Amino acid sequence: MGCWHGWVCGLAAAAADCFIFSPIQLVLAVMIYPLDAYLASQYRDRPGPVAFIDESVKTRSDGRGDLPFYGMAAVTFAPEQLNSIRADLLQLAEDDYWHATEAFSLRRFHQITDLAELIADRVEWNIVAVDMPLPDSDRVHIARQTCFAALAREVTRGEGPGAVRLLVAERNKDNKLNHLDHKTAKALRASKSIHQDVALTHTSMRSEPLLWTADLAAWSTYRVLAVDDNRWINPLRQVLTVIDARSGQHVPLAHPSRPGGAWTVNNLANQIRHARANVGPDRAIQNTPDEIQKRANATRNTFSGPPRPSAVTPSDFTRPSARMVIRGGILGHDGLETQ
Repeated sequence: MGCWHGWVCGLAAAAADCFIFSPIQLVLAVMIYPLDAYLASQYRDRPGPVAFIDESVKTRSDGRGDLPFYGMAAVTFAPEQLNSIRADLLQLAEDDYWHATEAFSLRRFHQITDLAELIADRVEWNIVAVDMPLPDSDRVHIARQTCFAALAREVTRGEGPGAVRLLVAERNKDNKLNHLDHKTAKALRASKSIHQDVALTHTSMRSEPLLWTADLAAWSTYRVLAVDDNRWINPLRQVLTVIDARSGQHVPLAHPSRPGGAWTVNNLANQIRHARANVGPDRAIQNTPDEIQKRANATRNTFSGPPRPSAVTPSDFTRPSARMVIRGGILGHDGLETQ
């Protein structure tokens, strides 16, 4: 009963934002599953901005110039926007489930464009961490944790009511990966790489439509970086920042095509390799939960007293991936082909 009450209140808030519900919104609002009790309690207990996270994965090349690719997107919205954006997403999709890859295969191109424009208009912060090229399809779990660690550090920076303290990620079909996410978050909190109050929860895209925004941001970036298809990224360019998870370097969303329109994915991969070489092996690393904790412990054992100003601190070891200057308060993220 409490869950339904919370959902009805959410719809009322959305109606206040939008002034009126369309018939489609009203029907979907009744049909859709209410937020589960745990997720609703997380929104209530952490009333600040929320980052919604989804991944995109391409584990093998299709032989047309692309490369294996992993990326994870985080899309952040202000708490007062959640209900109205959720209602707008339901109206746009005309269903209680939406997925970019499926919409593309069904040629629902207007939905992709409309959803991208909605994100660009309402988002507070977008950031995508990528691991490209993916070294081995069997190491997707390492790429996932490397990108998740980079995203978690960046989106939860800061203090006060405007700081993100809740991460809502899509629940993977492989529950071992979800468990690794929590293990990584725990290691990041233990090493003081993220605030102690940061919470991570997993849910499905059917249960939380706001995850569709991260799915689209990841998929759109995959299309431009791995397929040289710029059509879907254009509405997001001004609100999207893509970083290499292992070096923290910016990944350009636009790259020139060779004569004849051939893809330049190999050139982009070489740029990323060069960026990792420039930051050195101690920075260009992969972040598994055990490695995060091991580096933190090793660094603590190095010091017998307060670190000197010039010394390397535990934070320097455990925050190696994404060091970004936030300009204008608007950033973005990137991704790949979703599972």
